[in-house]
Formats: sequence, C-alpha cells, structure tokens
Amino acid sequence: MPSPEVCAAACHTVNDVVHHGRSLDRAAAKRLLSLAHFSRSEAREISWGAIRWYYRYQPILTKLFHRPVRKQDKILEALVLCGIYQLDHLDEPDYAVTSSTVETCVLLRRERARGLVNAVLRKYLQQRNDPANHAPAWHSMPEWLIQALHKYWPKEWRTIVDASNEKPPLTLRVNGRRCQPNDYL
Repeated sequence: MPSPEVCAAACHTVNDVVHHGRSLDRAAAKRLLSLAHFSRSEAREISWGAIRWYYRYQPILTKLFHRPVRKQDKILEALVLCGIYQLDHLDEPDYAVTSSTVETCVLLRRERARGLVNAVLRKYLQQRNDPANHAPAWHSMPEWLIQALHKYWPKEWRTIVDASNEKPPLTLRVNGRRCQPNDYL
C-alpha cells in the first residue's frame, strides 16, 4: 500500500505537470528525490499513471467536485487524481488507497480537506462502474489528437485509440556478460 509520503510525492509531481506546466521527467526528478530509494518506483508509477490517464479522469473530477477547486487548493485535485488512478490501476484494497490518500492531506498541510477528499473518493467508488460517467472520456487523449486520427485513419481510428490505451507487454533482457539467462530465471 502506498504510504502518505509516496502519495504526497506523486501528488506534487502531478501538480507540477498539470498546473505548473513542467515536464514529467523534470517534476519527477525534483519530487522523488525526497523519498527512500525503494519508494521512488511506487511514486513514479502513481504519478506517471495519473498523468497518462489525465484526459480520462479530468471530466470525472469535474463532476466529483461540485464546484471548481480554488487556485490555492489545486493540489487537492492532483491528490484525488492520484487516488483515482490507484483505485483503478493498482492491486490494492479500496479502503487502503482511500485511507492513505486522505492521510496525505496532513502532509500537504490541508488537514481541513480530509473530509472532502474522503467524500470525493467514496463517491467515485460508488459511481465508477456507471458507463454514463465514462462515455465522453473513454479515449484518454486530447481532442485534437482524436480528430487527427479520425481525419487520417477514418476506418482504423478506434482500433488505434483502443491499442494505445492498453498496457504494453513487459520485456526483460539479460546481459549475457554479467549473468546467464538460466541463472537469472
């Protein structure tokens, strides 16, 4: 289960990219250094995944928050985005992800927002299987890219979009100079 420290680092990384226009590599390099070495990969998974699925989750976030989030509290939007990504893509219990995300509010110095974050994540859990909530955002791509795909590949654009939303296969290469493949296995 991601700790609140991991969630905070991921949240700051996402906030730097989404609200401050920094590159993901630069934001991650800055924010993940504060974590222990073994926690960096977990924070990287959460932040990179939240950015990857940003276009899918942005309309959902707009519906979950009844009003727009104040400018000084945009970090909470990034926190909920990271929480939603974890709920959908990590193999962790929903209650553990929700609890860790809510506790991250303390590290972000937004203790008063704990109830809001908890309510928003619980609302998402209740509504996440409703297809009406996901229909407009199933692409997880910017609209200009979808229009370009539709223009240049009118028959195949849906297949291209579906393929780009799948997780890529994992491939490992073993350096034969350092270790034999059978020894590695």
